Amino acid sequence: MKHILPILALVLAVSSVIIVTAGSDDSSAAICDDVKVYILNEDDSYTMSTVNDVQTVRDAINKAMADQGKKLELNLTMTNILSVDDRKPGDSQYWRVFQWLPAGTSGWGVQAFNQASNDRMMSGTTYCVTLSTITNVNGTNVYSEPNFKPVSTGYVFIRFANGFSPDNEHVKAVFTPEIRSQGFWLKAEGSTMGEVLKNAINANWPGEIETFTGNDGMGNDVADWINRMFGLGNDNLGDNVWAYWNQFCWVDHQWSYNSWTLGYYDPAVYPYIECIYLLSTPDPYGDGYVVDKGGPEPNPDTDTIVPMKNVLTVDFKLPDGTVWKTQEVKYGQQANLSEIPEPTADGKGFVGWGDTTSVITTDTVFTAVFVDITPEMKCVTYQTEAGQFIRKEYVSPGSPATYDGKPVKLSTQQYDYEFSSWSSDLSSVTEDVTVKPVFTPKIRSYDVNFYNYDRSFISASPTEYGSSAVTPAPPTRDSTVRYQYTFKGWSITPNNYVPVDLSNITDITYAYAYFEPEAREYTLTFMENGSTVGTYPAKYGSSIGGTYPMDVFKGNALVKMYRDPALSKEYDTNYIVVGDTTVYVSRIVGSYDAPRDGDGNMSGDTVTVSFTPALAASVTKTDSKIVVCDLSQYPNGTEVLIGKESVQNLISANGGDATALFIVPRGSFSMPLSSVLTVMGDGDELTFSVQNGPFNVKISSALKKINYSAFYRLDLRVDGMSVMDLKSLGVKADVTVLLELDSGVHADVWNITSSGATTHIEPSYDGRFAGFTTDLMQFYAVGTTEDKIVRQVVVCPYGIVEYTSSGSGLKGSVSLESMTLDNMGGILFVPSSFGGITLERMEAGALNGVVNAPSAVIPVTVEFFSWLNWTNTGIKDVYFLGNSPVFEGSAPAGVNVHHRPDATGWSTGSEDLVVYKYEGAYRKDTFTFTYYIVGDSAVVHRFVTGPYVQIPDSVSVAGTSYPIAYIGDAAFMKVLDSSLIERYQLEFQVGLAHELQTLELNSHVKGILTSAFYGSTIANLYVTDSVTHISDLAFMNCSNLSNVTFSDELVFIGYGAFAACDGKAFTRFTVPDSVREIGASAFYGCSNLSTIILGKGLISIPADCFGYCARLTDLDIPAGVVSIGEKAFYNCTGLQYVDLNQVESVGKGAFYMSSGTSSMEFVVFGENMKDLGDAAFGNCKNITEIEVHCEYFSSFENAFINVDVDSLSIYASDNVLSSWSGYNVQPITEPEPQKDQTLLMAVELGLIIMFVGIFAVSLYRKMRSGI
Repeated sequence: MKHILPILALVLAVSSVIIVTAGSDDSSAAICDDVKVYILNEDDSYTMSTVNDVQTVRDAINKAMADQGKKLELNLTMTNILSVDDRKPGDSQYWRVFQWLPAGTSGWGVQAFNQASNDRMMSGTTYCVTLSTITNVNGTNVYSEPNFKPVSTGYVFIRFANGFSPDNEHVKAVFTPEIRSQGFWLKAEGSTMGEVLKNAINANWPGEIETFTGNDGMGNDVADWINRMFGLGNDNLGDNVWAYWNQFCWVDHQWSYNSWTLGYYDPAVYPYIECIYLLSTPDPYGDGYVVDKGGPEPNPDTDTIVPMKNVLTVDFKLPDGTVWKTQEVKYGQQANLSEIPEPTADGKGFVGWGDTTSVITTDTVFTAVFVDITPEMKCVTYQTEAGQFIRKEYVSPGSPATYDGKPVKLSTQQYDYEFSSWSSDLSSVTEDVTVKPVFTPKIRSYDVNFYNYDRSFISASPTEYGSSAVTPAPPTRDSTVRYQYTFKGWSITPNNYVPVDLSNITDITYAYAYFEPEAREYTLTFMENGSTVGTYPAKYGSSIGGTYPMDVFKGNALVKMYRDPALSKEYDTNYIVVGDTTVYVSRIVGSYDAPRDGDGNMSGDTVTVSFTPALAASVTKTDSKIVVCDLSQYPNGTEVLIGKESVQNLISANGGDATALFIVPRGSFSMPLSSVLTVMGDGDELTFSVQNGPFNVKISSALKKINYSAFYRLDLRVDGMSVMDLKSLGVKADVTVLLELDSGVHADVWNITSSGATTHIEPSYDGRFAGFTTDLMQFYAVGTTEDKIVRQVVVCPYGIVEYTSSGSGLKGSVSLESMTLDNMGGILFVPSSFGGITLERMEAGALNGVVNAPSAVIPVTVEFFSWLNWTNTGIKDVYFLGNSPVFEGSAPAGVNVHHRPDATGWSTGSEDLVVYKYEGAYRKDTFTFTYYIVGDSAVVHRFVTGPYVQIPDSVSVAGTSYPIAYIGDAAFMKVLDSSLIERYQLEFQVGLAHELQTLELNSHVKGILTSAFYGSTIANLYVTDSVTHISDLAFMNCSNLSNVTFSDELVFIGYGAFAACDGKAFTRFTVPDSVREIGASAFYGCSNLSTIILGKGLISIPADCFGYCARLTDLDIPAGVVSIGEKAFYNCTGLQYVDLNQVESVGKGAFYMSSGTSSMEFVVFGENMKDLGDAAFGNCKNITEIEVHCEYFSSFENAFINVDVDSLSIYASDNVLSSWSGYNVQPITEPEPQKDQTLLMAVELGLIIMFVGIFAVSLYRKMRSGI
């Protein structure tokens, strides 16, 4: 036993460390108020305190203890309660904190003083501090819960969508169509919102609700889900149309589908739910269902909530206020006076209680009315048709009765009743008489309300009971690019066609126009050698996906896809289909398949390839290699899987010496088939993929010493187990990995182990892939040791500018004071905005600093232009695109002014800046844009319409051909603000049919000018190698844009160029090495951008450049970058590490995480680091390691606000180690180059631990048994 105790002690020590760590008491996300805390008293009763302004569970408990004057004793780690007012727990008891209905659970839940519990805290939350007894239930320790449930008030909104209910007389008797359609609020109390709902219904309509209990047999808790209410449940209306109750909860200021049972919601935290008898119909636009909730929903934040009561109180009072009798009356009914005895008063006659025939819709008070009478007076008693008392009247004999009230008879479904007269003549009353009303029935008329598909009101058709409604003329609905619509008829819901019966109207009726969409379905045509080998339907906006390439020759081959018959321009599986598309293919023999979703589409990132003997005999070969697979057109990270039987079939057909080639995204490996079998050993399945390489301090230190552009992991596995060491198996692999370098630049490869050992490999290079032979399937960096020579070009197209501004955004205004620029002979396009603010004025001498620009183009936004102090001798032609601005001075001699003939306000210059219209077509779709000519080039001016636009190589004007070289300022801009449409003179047509989806550039376009695609709906942009400049705001707010690749001709990316491109398809961007400058905020708010590859031509990363790119995970900072601007990576919560390489300064808040949620674990400072701005790494609380190669600098601490710097492990190179001695510093040990033994060591250690464990348990059992 003495040998086991040290092991147990070690386990206990580790456990205690874990407990202390878990017990850290960080704050919750927000300050919480109205938090209720119940604390157990000595007599086992509870006292409740309400506390405010708390962020942690501990804060709430401490405040409540102080409020109640109780003393709280915690353990040393401040994580558990030891006593309350010195009351210690008994045997098997513990002081525990419970929360009522913590998120995602029912009942009480045990909480702790840690971040996880703090995160569950919300305003209104209820806690209970109590003694809890622990018991073991099926091997699990369970704490006894508090013996009460807190009760709060909740509100329930109920609606019948579109006033609909099945032909159910029960419902019609309860609610009018108006009430059903508009909905109503109820109020009740309960410990859960499920109880609130049931209590609210039962208080008003006893027995009218039935809910589920327990779970549904599949492990789902469905307690308090509505089964039936008001006699209605899940009603099948035919053809997959259902009406059923559904529950929604008001969460974060919006209605959210109640995926939790209502028993999970605390009314003190979530006090509002809505229960809608909704209509569910098949979705006419796709698979699944669409629900109709009956129009706009209430807003508890802004609406005045007046709860409805079905059981109302009617008090009958005497004149002095004394309650004579009380009666309960249902909503919409009349008081029953037969149950109310008549009161008496000396010398007076009782007249009645007022207008008691009116229907009751609210709590009501009737007061008795008495009059003075004499003995000779005669009494007229007025009764209802059913003989119930209405009132009395006393008159002198022979006098007429004067009561002029008109009694009410409740309508039936078919008739209203109009009062005609009383049953006796009351013109001369000579004796006491009782009279009843006589009614004339009038057949009822009901409004049939007709609405359009968008719920806009069309008309109402009053229709007599039992008659057919007169319908309005069928409405129309405009077609879109995706659909055209045919009016099918009037429906109970606009979502699908569920006919409403208009032939026999018996109630208020709601009818909605339903238009049948004819899906705009395009055809993918796969062609091989001029013959069609497959056609597949593809809906507008869908991608080709990974399924069709496997299915064209299903079971026989995978297709590689190309855009041209010459098979030179490839498609990938992410290509977005926007029209009939021809895909030219070649075959890769093999039976390809992958896991499929319910629609039969590829799911996951694994593709399986298999070979029958016949397929193995006809396998595809390239360069005498057998192509086992080619997945190069699939997304990065896709892996291939092949079984042993297929490998054996390939060997049988081709021989074991035949070389097998596995091609996957970003790389490949090859080896003899016999070697593949050797690698598989006893395993059944082999998988291979090229993944991103891992990072740690050692690897990052190694990478810092090389000029690499990408870092990969060759992920080779057998039956899921990684295979790295091929040498021990006696085999090698020929590997290729993606490496994009400029022409003529030397390629290099380095093997880097997890311990940081680096081995250089001299690869082959074909201009795209680096190839090498290795016996280590491990981690490889690729790059070059050469410096790239950059050609001389204009970088920033507007040089250095000085301007003043007022306001903000495109509605603000800029006055351009000066521009300094060597334009190297090109056209100067003055931007329509600076810093994201619209240019309005060009002041005196604004262009004097521009040289080598023969012409200048002034945007449409300029409203003031000064010719004063003009000293520019190079600009000979000035082109004004808009209406005449207000001029200060006149154009100097030698400067020609050009303007549009259709522009207004001009009295000078030449009307020769003609804007021409270009009309083209792609397949079935036409498109239109306008353009103008400047010098020898054409410029696209304004987009008009068309989903697919192809920019032609050139246009012809007066017999002369002009290449289209620029996408003009605001050319494809789309905004909805009318003032901006006017300011920028936009011409796009409104409607889905006219929205841009795809644009193909020609091979001449050099510049994409300012705001060219601002706010555009563009999804696909096909770029040629000619583009050199992407100007400010060029693609800002293009939320549909997918990944786009630019060539090494690109030198400039402007301010906000891709800001707010936050669509799911914009995930990756490569900044070519040719790019010299990126503007501030260039990728700000690209929330789905996960990978950014920065080019080696950059020397700085500007302010806000990647702010709020929360999913950015892959980031390598090139060696040439020396500065990072303020907030450059602000709230990039997905970054796990950053190697600052040769960076010298980092701006304020550059990597600040405002939410405190950060994935960053370590940082590397290069030898040149000198300054970190305040909070540069603020709130990066997960950083545990920092590697430093620079001397300590004074701004270090302030950069790590809200980070425990003293707990960081700092690894320093030997030459700077002493300067960091004030911290937990360790030297960086440079390993000798060696093969990675990590996997082997892990296996050996695991085996040792396993056998030690087995031995320890065996020895313990023997000692217990006395052996």
